[in-house]
Amino acid sequence: MDWSRPRDARAEAGRDGLVTQAYAQHGDGHGSKSAGVHDVDADPGFVGRARAGRDNYPGRAERRDLACGDLVVADDLCGAAIAATGEYEASGGALDVWVASEHHGHWAKATAVRNYLHLNVSHDGEVDAISCSAAGDCTLGGDYLDVNDHFQAFLASESGGHWAKAEKVPGIGSLNAGGHSIADAVSCRRVGYCTAAGLTQRSAGVYTAFVISESKGKWGKAARLPNMQNLNKDGTADAGELSCSSAGNCVTGGIYRDSHGYNQAFLDVQKSGKWRDAFEVPGTAGLNKGHNAEVTAISCPSAGNCAVGGYYTNNSGHGELFLISQSKGRWGKAKEIPGLAALTTGSTAQIYSISCSSAGNCSGDGYGENSSFREIAFVVTESGGHWGSAERVPGISSLSSAGDSGLNQISCRSAGHCTAVGYGDNSSHHGIGWAATRT
Repeated sequence: MDWSRPRDARAEAGRDGLVTQAYAQHGDGHGSKSAGVHDVDADPGFVGRARAGRDNYPGRAERRDLACGDLVVADDLCGAAIAATGEYEASGGALDVWVASEHHGHWAKATAVRNYLHLNVSHDGEVDAISCSAAGDCTLGGDYLDVNDHFQAFLASESGGHWAKAEKVPGIGSLNAGGHSIADAVSCRRVGYCTAAGLTQRSAGVYTAFVISESKGKWGKAARLPNMQNLNKDGTADAGELSCSSAGNCVTGGIYRDSHGYNQAFLDVQKSGKWRDAFEVPGTAGLNKGHNAEVTAISCPSAGNCAVGGYYTNNSGHGELFLISQSKGRWGKAKEIPGLAALTTGSTAQIYSISCSSAGNCSGDGYGENSSFREIAFVVTESGGHWGSAERVPGISSLSSAGDSGLNQISCRSAGHCTAVGYGDNSSHHGIGWAATRT
């Protein structure tokens, strides 16, 4: 099965403008996460990344994330249900959060998330993630700046098409003495059963990862990931990625800083509602010679079966990408994405998204830099448990003729049938959004 030539998404996105704003966003096939615009040349460390999207586009409404059922795709490629969220500047310069839903091809009007303005009294914050278990049943998360100028993580849930008020993440206060917490990722696999993950500042300069779960429509309390204190000796951790295959069965991952001050990639597994000990991604110790690694994409189609992608630097400080799979509950070892070295001869790369239609059948996407310092979009596909070689998206050179291109979200509904959306620069040096399909 082959990838189609990408098509300019501007015409398809014309009625809502969602696809064309899909800059450097990433998610998984069973949840969603968005980090906004960020520079992967910089330390992919975490706090500054979450602010980048808004700071680079002041005064402009921005689509942060999209969720289609549990699939992170875009616009009318979804089918039955889709939700979108982002920020906008309300009257008086206040920053508010909006959400919009599509049902069977028709978009409802965007509405403000209830109570967010009341929470966000210092007018700084954002929405970072949204996930929907069914049409009209979604959860979104992010952060706001309270009256004490502390960033607090928040969640807001929709049930039966009605949004409840945005609320501070339960239990985050006792974990956030340093005043900086964010709900980075949300995954909902069943109505009333969602999980969220992110970071919180326990004290000055000390950040750790937290998780929180919902059961029967009621949220528990935020808690630190088990064993993170033994990994995160230098006090810099973030659970930025999350995927749940079913209620109480999730995998989260991200970044922590070890006792040498090196950035390392980690994973943690929730089984039957209980989180196990967080651990360094197997195999990354031998890859991460440049001391800068992070998990950036996760997709778990069923309990005990996941695909994970991430970033590391080699001994020359150049960015490389890895993949690691979990099969029947057992993790393999992280390995460099096959064939990527032949496509990307520059110093940076990123894998933004992975989507698995079933165990052993997944696709991932992102970009790699070539010798001319241009970003080149790529896709990589796993079939029957075996990853093929990364390939450049067919036809992208003519569509993105002025330089950079990348893929930032992908959705696979069945083995060999995927849709991906991305960004590029046309011959007039205008930014464009585009879509490609594998059938």
